[in-house]
Parts: sequence; structure tokens; C-alpha cells
Amino acid sequence: MIAAYAQNGHFSEALELYYDMNLKPDRVTFLNVLHACTLESGRLIHQDVVSAGLERDKFVGNALVNMFGKCGSLSDAKRVFDRIAFRDVISWNALMSVYIQQGRRKEAFELFKRMGVAPDSVTFTVILGAFNSRESLEDGRQVHRQIVDSRITPGVVLETALLNMYGKCGSVEDARAVFEGMKQRSDVTWNAMLTACSQLGHCKEAVDLYRRMKKAGLQPNSVTYLSLLPACSSIEQLREIHQELADQGLEQDEQVGNTLITAYNKFSLEDSVAVFERMKRRSVVSWTCMIMGMVEHGYGGRALDLYREMVVEGVRPDAVALVCALDACTSVENLAEGRKIHRLVEGTTMVTDVFVATAVVNMYGKCGKFAEAEAVFQGMKTTTVATWNSLIGAYAQHGHATDALKLYERMELSGTRPDGVTLLCALFACSHLGLLDRAREFYSGMVEDYQVEAVPAHFGCLVDLFCRAGWIDEAEELIASMPVRPHISAWTALLNACKAHNDMERGAWAACKAHELDSRRSSPFVVLSGFC
Repeated sequence: MIAAYAQNGHFSEALELYYDMNLKPDRVTFLNVLHACTLESGRLIHQDVVSAGLERDKFVGNALVNMFGKCGSLSDAKRVFDRIAFRDVISWNALMSVYIQQGRRKEAFELFKRMGVAPDSVTFTVILGAFNSRESLEDGRQVHRQIVDSRITPGVVLETALLNMYGKCGSVEDARAVFEGMKQRSDVTWNAMLTACSQLGHCKEAVDLYRRMKKAGLQPNSVTYLSLLPACSSIEQLREIHQELADQGLEQDEQVGNTLITAYNKFSLEDSVAVFERMKRRSVVSWTCMIMGMVEHGYGGRALDLYREMVVEGVRPDAVALVCALDACTSVENLAEGRKIHRLVEGTTMVTDVFVATAVVNMYGKCGKFAEAEAVFQGMKTTTVATWNSLIGAYAQHGHATDALKLYERMELSGTRPDGVTLLCALFACSHLGLLDRAREFYSGMVEDYQVEAVPAHFGCLVDLFCRAGWIDEAEELIASMPVRPHISAWTALLNACKAHNDMERGAWAACKAHELDSRRSSPFVVLSGFC
């Protein structure tokens, strides 16, 4: 009876029945009731196990390890594991699973390496879950070699785990080799391969896999589309796949709908809105995706209207929704609405959320309210490079270049490592102040000290600085040596410098180059016509 309750999810009834027993529980009793335990009840039943003299029993011990792992107590699970008299492969598998569930992946791998028994296919399936980054790729390959050497016949579950591991570790080539070598594939296998291709930027291959999957007679499911939709490279392709999932009745799946909105946001806000309006159930994630899309397309006012509508409909905004709403306030410089959202945040636990606080700093900074931005910044217990960037960027963009550079120095002293955005803000500030030597220092430090790869915007700031200083030859040389295609702003800066120094020949060349990048603009030739 306890087993029936526990196996069908009636956990409280199973525990009540256990406590009502007027018989001494045996091994089978414990194996069944442990499925129904919370951490508190599990610890009490663990005491009963000790009293019954069964703590060293491997079957009961394994069940206890699983139960404590499910309840999130690694210390209890390890204590039980250490007391099991004769640990079998199931015991080791159980504890490794707990380590991985708790995010202690390196310790799980160390446990695997000192296993006292031969691993089985479940062991390998479990430990492959410990590798989920490029840094752990070689460890994953080492386990793959062990699987081959063990001569275990890998079934579809183990091979899918291998494929999934390679995808998470960033090697689509290894994932593809496993996939193509499989004799049997489940829908989970196809989805794992498709996910790997999509997440690693092999978008065409992801779409091709989807077509192959359908030809193989397998029905794509919601998981398939959650991975496939972000891989669509054009509005036409996205609409085609949208129609196919709609034909299967999956458009009203909430997660699929949210992913559709996000995918359409890249191409067409109108299509995003159409999907959103057809959704019968809209969670805070759905509203947030739509608000984000409006901000990305430059409709900050519409985004705020949608945020207010969400609140009126009784949908409680979470941290991500508030960050998007604050971004909308920033984009249209709606200080009043931004302050309202800040007051709302202050009344919740989200006041300590670093991303929300960073968005508040960004909003006040971009609206030119530096005292309020600094106050929020100073009150933050944790800051990220994005937090510093928000304030440095705001100072630089509002013409407070000296304050921006002072803040940059504070950032370095704090031990926060600058990224490409930080260094762009610093170069922008140098450009405004005409600090040529300082800008060169920033640029060389960006590459040599911080290993940040320069993008057109970085070069653009330097070109602008050279041009302001009248160093036209150096500006032209820098544009010619760029490892990336120059942005139109670089050519415009050179054109303006040529005009200031009446260099007609080089100015004409710069105007032509600017026109090549954007033929709709007539301004380069207007500037050129003004040469005396």
C-alpha cells in the first residue's frame, strides 16, 4: 500500500501509512517509503533505518543516497554512501548523480576516477552529464575512449548522452561523428543533434537535420522546434517552419510561442505581435519577449505601454521583465516611468538582483541623472563589468569625459576586468578630450593586457581622434590597416578632417568609400561640395 501511494505521487498518504504501521519496517518498507520523503521526513526515516540495523545495507543505502540527492542534501548523501558496507556500481552511480545535480561536476569526475567497481553503461551516461563547457571537452573525450575500451555495447541512451556532451562542450564535429555512427536513433537523439548545431551556430545544418528527421518518419515535437526556430536564417524560412508547427497544433504551446516571438523579433515585429496576440496563455516570459522585441526595434514607448498592460492584466513582472521595462525607459528617456519601476524594485527582494540594479544605473545614467545613478551604484553589494560600463558609458555620452575616465580608473583598482564595451567608452571619452596618447595606451592595453579583439567601433574612435588632431595621414593609414571592414563613421570622420584641411583629393576618396557603405546617404557628397 505504501508502494502504491509513493509510486503514484501520493507522498503524504504514503508517509502517513508508514507512521501508522504497528509492525517493524523491513528493507522493502524503507525502499518504498523513501520515494515519498522530503528532506525532513527522510532524515527521520534514516534514523529508523539505523535503528533497524540496515544503514550498511547496500540496497537501502542506495535508496537513501538517491533520496537525499533528490532533496538537495549532498552532505547527507555522502555520509550514507561512506557507511555502506559493500558498495556496488549502483551506489557509485547514485552519488555521482547527486554531485552533478548540485553542480559539483569536477568532484563527480574525481569520484568516477576512483570508483571501486567497474563502470557500467549507466555510470558512463551519468558522468557524461558532468561535462558541459569547452574547458571540459578533453575530459569528455577521455570518458568516450574509456567507453570504447570497456567494450560495453552502447545503446541509444548512452550514445545520445555522448552526442549531448559534445554539443554542450562546443564540438559539433565530435557530436556529428557520434550521430552519424549510430545504428539506432530516437527522437531525443535527433533533437540533441539539432540543438548542438543550432546553439553552436551551424544553422543551415540544423535546418537540414530537421528535414532529414521528417524524411526518416519521425514526428518533430515541441523540443525540436525550441531548438530549430532560433536557427532560422530568413523570415521566409521562419514562416515556413512556423506553418509546419502550427499544422501539428504546437503554436499554442507556451514555450514554442515564446520562442516564435523571439525568433520573429530578429526579422519582423509585426509577425511577433501576431503570434503574441494569438496566444491563449501568456506567461510573464511571453510578455517579456514581446517587450524586448519592441525595445530592440526602437519602439520604447510601445514597449512601456505593453509593460503597463501586463501589470493591469495581473501578470507579476519578474527580474527579466523589469530589466526590459527599464531598457524601454532608457531608450525613450522616460525618467518618470523609470523612477516608478525603481520604487517598485525597492519594495521587493529584486533590489539585490545585480542585473536589475545595473538596469536602474543605466536608466538614470542615460537620462543624465548621475547623482541617482551613483547612489544606486554605491549601494550595490555586487557589481559586474556591465554595471561599470553603464555608468562609464553614460558619463562619456553626456560629455562628462573626465568623469568617465576617472570611473574607468576606479574600475581597474576594484579588480574588475574591462571588456570591449568598457574600452570603447574609454576611447570615446579620449576622443572628446583630444587625449591622443591616452587613447593609444587604451588601444594597446586592450589587445595586449586584456586580449580584447578590436571591432570597427574601436577603430572608429581612434580614427576620429586622429582626425580631430589633424593627423590625416595616420587616420588614413589606420583605416587601411584595419583587420575588419571600416564603419561609415570612420570614412565620415576622415572626410570632415579633409574638409578642415582643404584636402580635396583625399576627401573625394573618403566620400566615395562612405557612399559605397550606404548609397542612400547623400551627406558625404554634400560635405564634399562645400570644399573651397
